[in-house]
Amino acid sequence: MQDSSAQHDPWTDPVRMDPVDILAEDADPVLRSRAHAELARRAAARNDVDQATLHYREAFDLDPTDETPIEALHSLGVTAQPREDPEQRRSAFARWLHGLRRTAH
Repeated sequence: MQDSSAQHDPWTDPVRMDPVDILAEDADPVLRSRAHAELARRAAARNDVDQATLHYREAFDLDPTDETPIEALHSLGVTAQPREDPEQRRSAFARWLHGLRRTAH
């Protein structure tokens, strides 16, 4: 019998949640970082370096202890440094979300 009080981690469950759902519904910065990293991997697979960079930077900003986005940014030729201006982070995310909403309709 599983402990029902155990925290649900969609990244280790057999059926993973959609990263967009996590970004829309979850406030946990670690889960949000993983969701951005997943979206970055998908963008990189499409050779969309700009979107991959944007999502890896968001992942890094949310969880600077995770080396995955740092290594991925380096592989794209981008230096992984936290952005100084929180407004810059919010506006980058708002642009991404706006683009996501336009493609969903």
